[in-house]
Amino acid sequence: MADKGNSQLGETPNKGIFLALPHLDKVKFAVLEIINCNATQSVSFSDVFCKFEIVKLEREEQELKHEVRSLNVNFSTLFKTGFDFINKCKGMTREDIEDLNTNEKKAITILDDYFQNIGEIPWTSLMYSNGN
Repeated sequence: MADKGNSQLGETPNKGIFLALPHLDKVKFAVLEIINCNATQSVSFSDVFCKFEIVKLEREEQELKHEVRSLNVNFSTLFKTGFDFINKCKGMTREDIEDLNTNEKKAITILDDYFQNIGEIPWTSLMYSNGN
């Protein structure tokens, strides 16, 4: 994988960065209430458990009081800053990216590098990076 500090962008960021944008408004996260779990204990992976309930809301309108719905948060709301940033970068040129602040430039460069090299690194090399 390329060194993150020396990554070079092409004329525009990799198109893969933006492919999911039109669909992210449809992604929702349900809010869960953890009832009981053994996360603070030292147990084998196969013995891990987590009991939860989906947080539900009753409708406030009198005629819909019988309706109970799960509490959901839209992906684009939860990750608004990042979502807005990616949307801002769509269609930018290398010159436009050079005008971004240091952190924004680094973020889009890392994303671009990831999408340029996706699939090139075998997962086993990540798992056994100590040479064993």
